[in-house]
Amino acid sequence: MQQHLKPLPIGESDIVTLLNNDFLYVDKTKFIYEMIKVPGKFFLSKPRRFGKSLLLSTLYEAFNGNKELFKDQWIYKSDWDWQKYPIIRLDFNVDTDVDLKDYIKEKLRVIAIANDIFDENDFNRLSYGLYFNDIIFKLYDKYDKTQVVILIDEYDKPILDVITDIKMAEAKRDILKGFYGIIKGVDEYIRFAFLTGVTKFSKVGVFSGLNNLRDISMSYEYASICGITQEELVFFFKEHIKLLAKSQDMIYEDCLLKIKDWYNGFCFCKNGISVYNPFSTLLVLQEKDFSNYWFASGSPTFLIKLMKQQSNFQMFKLDNCQLKISQFETFEINNLNLNAILFQAGYLTIKDYDKSSERFVLSYPNREINKSFKENVFELFGKTQGANSSLLLDIVDALNAGDVDSVIDALKQIFINIDYDIKISLENHYQNIFYLIFQLLGYDIQTEYKTNKGRIDAVIQTNTDVYIFEFKMDKSAQDALEQIKDKSYYERFLITKKPITLIGVNFNSEIRNVDNYIIECL
Repeated sequence: MQQHLKPLPIGESDIVTLLNNDFLYVDKTKFIYEMIKVPGKFFLSKPRRFGKSLLLSTLYEAFNGNKELFKDQWIYKSDWDWQKYPIIRLDFNVDTDVDLKDYIKEKLRVIAIANDIFDENDFNRLSYGLYFNDIIFKLYDKYDKTQVVILIDEYDKPILDVITDIKMAEAKRDILKGFYGIIKGVDEYIRFAFLTGVTKFSKVGVFSGLNNLRDISMSYEYASICGITQEELVFFFKEHIKLLAKSQDMIYEDCLLKIKDWYNGFCFCKNGISVYNPFSTLLVLQEKDFSNYWFASGSPTFLIKLMKQQSNFQMFKLDNCQLKISQFETFEINNLNLNAILFQAGYLTIKDYDKSSERFVLSYPNREINKSFKENVFELFGKTQGANSSLLLDIVDALNAGDVDSVIDALKQIFINIDYDIKISLENHYQNIFYLIFQLLGYDIQTEYKTNKGRIDAVIQTNTDVYIFEFKMDKSAQDALEQIKDKSYYERFLITKKPITLIGVNFNSEIRNVDNYIIECL
């Protein structure tokens, strides 16, 4: 007889629905208790679909005094007093065309009505900021001088949705700045505040004056407050994993390793533990098939727009890139660090930390992100992705046949399909595409390969051959080939005993494509 398993909470972010319907819940209430046991104000940045909204829902019910809801969770037996607090809970997942000030006031009006403190005159005469201030005071008085709890989800979304329009982004920022600034001015009326988002703008820019907001985004203490640890995966999901293994015709241990390869690897602090993407992990167990669930659920539009505008964007430099801690904390709307945003959005993660230089080493978290991100960026460059997909297969066939001429022909066709609205410099543009093509095809490609005489633009190694590429812009293929030979770039690959092919390529900036190339076999 098949064992009854608790249903998986796919896409469920309401803790009441989840627990009352006996969904499988990874108990994070100890983290909740550690935050709320004393007054405080917290900020948490995590990627989308990582459980931030569920976390806010859990905080809401804890401060709402809903003790019996948590009868099977850690916090139930703690010394939390389950006092009922007045709560202001807001979600800034709002469309870009909505007036942000009106949106804030309307949400506050709903809270006022629900707590029987609504005054139409105050609503009509007060600005959005002063009305927020007014609601805090009225809640405090309504509940016998009980301090107010403030919970805000996706604090940054109104800004991110228009991030490439600097003027509009700054206008949204200033509205939010005025709103969040109220919290500082009524500090004695606030028991607890918790704000979440994807990115972390500087406190000067958005949280002006709110200098007592504790950022736990990269805190070791809260490293696994979102996501699923290895121990949690095995403890809570063992029977589901067994079913997945059976459907995949795998033994349990091999299935665990495959889940880890695909969906683990997210690390949000130095010396921290890695966690699984909860959205993808739940879906692979539900669907019993390995796929790009999180990535396919929608890449942030703001990220794609930023890539298009970054003239120095170099795809091949993302893997093992380095950032200082200050680069995670101080960027503003008009001074964005793309690599820091890629980390906060979940496309890069911490792989190492060097204490001496105080630098983080970032890379792709796992197989899902590595492949899917590159596919997504490749599609970003092209106008007709269907045609490009077919051309990728042509390149595979040509390389397997050792037909470099056909490889170049296919590359030319891909460049014809390029979206020229992208602002990436032409040289970086071609490097990005070339790198992505061969990464997506599964070939071992090394770009800017260091030798004792210089840097090789690209080296591609297949099972049978070594291909060395040198690119020039508005010069000649002969110049490119001569550089390979003059600097003996091929010497270190002689030990492979594989045939070595040298390819000099020239890009013409006027036609925005390859205009000539030379192939020479050693």
